[in-house]
Amino acid sequence: MKLRELSSGRQFDVEVEHPGPPIKATLDGAALSLATRAQPDGATIIECGGRRLRAFAARRGDAIFVSVGPSTFTFAAIAASRGAGRHSLATPILTAPMPGKVLKIMVAEGDEVEAGRALITMEAMKMETTLSAEGPARIKRIPVSAGQMVDAGAVLMELSPIDSAKPQSDR
Repeated sequence: MKLRELSSGRQFDVEVEHPGPPIKATLDGAALSLATRAQPDGATIIECGGRRLRAFAARRGDAIFVSVGPSTFTFAAIAASRGAGRHSLATPILTAPMPGKVLKIMVAEGDEVEAGRALITMEAMKMETTLSAEGPARIKRIPVSAGQMVDAGAVLMELSPIDSAKPQSDR
């Protein structure tokens, strides 16, 4: 997945080749391999250049927000080509962006969904948030149920990409 950082005033590109662990990425042309360790509070400890950094990441619409130490960055996906009509599945796991209550689950395991399809609605601090599919996918697993309270970073769904080369009879 290719990303461009937009918020710091110094724009840079990141290509994530393997989401981890370890994270394998290219940052402005330099190859990186970053050891990571998930934390119970939803943070990730990243080891980089002999330093350990605490990081948080959240997706909101098309943006990915990453907070590392005192710095926060906003990333946007770089389109592979202007003619591409489909979005890819950037991450196979849908996680809770904040602690809250699962209100509705709009899909079932095994369902195929298109980009933008509403998957799950959560309530946190008296506000509802609906999480949607970022690209075509098949719902692999749903480990939560409606009414369940979840912590930030809790796994809400596992997705698998749909092979666009295969004919799909039910679409």
